[in-house]
Amino acid sequence: REGARQLLQALLQQAPGQPEALFQLAFLDVAANQPQAAADLLARCVAARPDWAEPWIRLGQLRLLLDACEEAATAFRRATALAPNDPRAFEGLAEALRRIGSDFAELLRARLRLAELEPRQVAHRLRLGHMLTGAAMSEAAEAAYRDALALDPDNLVARWALFQNPPTPLPVDQAAQADFARRWSEGLAWFE
Repeated sequence: REGARQLLQALLQQAPGQPEALFQLAFLDVAANQPQAAADLLARCVAARPDWAEPWIRLGQLRLLLDACEEAATAFRRATALAPNDPRAFEGLAEALRRIGSDFAELLRARLRLAELEPRQVAHRLRLGHMLTGAAMSEAAEAAYRDALALDPDNLVARWALFQNPPTPLPVDQAAQADFARRWSEGLAWFE
């Protein structure tokens, strides 16, 4: 690693803004457990070559690691614009927005795009369901959990979420009460 570091630093002395060298040197800093130094190098890299998605994604990941969520969201927004089919960019954006705790609509768009890009990933459906449950969007949350169960019929998180969050919290009529009781009975039987 030290030989590679010296070679890259020599290259950067000759061409200080060389994005590929900055990118590779940032990887060495990550391996050396120096995330702030790596983030600084990646910031220089994206300044030198702003149309390259990969360093934007890596910069966002490092900013999340450093708990700089606003800066991470900015990096991931740029990455999603440059690489609209890269799920890592949308996953990172969703995580940054979740940590910031603002802009529900943007977070929802990121989660939906992620589920679209990786339709077989149960975790995406579960996170979408949790988010929608927290926003009191029970029907959409139920659909996300049911999608998760379709992918993984034994998924306990999805089963528990559906069991705990009936479509109507208080049964309003006899039929709804019977449906509620049936669901609870089936849910209890499944968990036993």
